[in-house]
Amino acid sequence: MGKGKATAAAAPPPTVKKQLRIVERVGDIFDGPANSVLIHACNCIGSWGGGIAAAFRLRYPAAFAVYRDHCQRLSPNEKKSKVKSKSKPKQKQQRKPPPHYIGCLFTSRRVGQNRDSPASILRATKPAMQDLMQQVLAVEAQNHNISELRMCQINAGPFNVPWASTRQVILALHVDVPGNGGGGGDVNDDDDDDDEPLLRIAVWNRQADWVPNS
Repeated sequence: MGKGKATAAAAPPPTVKKQLRIVERVGDIFDGPANSVLIHACNCIGSWGGGIAAAFRLRYPAAFAVYRDHCQRLSPNEKKSKVKSKSKPKQKQQRKPPPHYIGCLFTSRRVGQNRDSPASILRATKPAMQDLMQQVLAVEAQNHNISELRMCQINAGPFNVPWASTRQVILALHVDVPGNGGGGGDVNDDDDDDDEPLLRIAVWNRQADWVPNS
């Protein structure tokens, strides 16, 4: 170090850990407003071939290409620890507007009979969701353009994990957000006026077969 006065590094902005919120909805996850983040669970082999993943592939081919390239470049273990893939494809590459971000949670290495066990999938869901939320907050800090978070009942399709089990994992998560204060936890369907919408995840199902607050 050379001569002269030492300069102190700027202190990082204060953060506080807060819980995620869940709001259950019935309807079409793809009908979200522009710049919504649509979240689904993925395997690590680059396949969106079944369940709601097939619908994601049909509607968002550019996002699928990013996801597949990510799978080809990294090993399954790397993906399960880093668990990130998010893309905002051009509107002309989608079947219908508006443009969305696609959030991919790597919760199982493979699919079908070779899928991970329910316990392993639930363990992978926690770091995957934490990583994705940090990416969401980083994008919002730079662009301030994310409108809302939408998610299907992840892990409950081809991965065959009860939604109630995944739901408990998500509600137990805490993420680092700027500032101070309380908040978080589970909310009712009519509680949409909180001042931190990016901590609220609207979980969409086409049929009213879920039980709120279970």
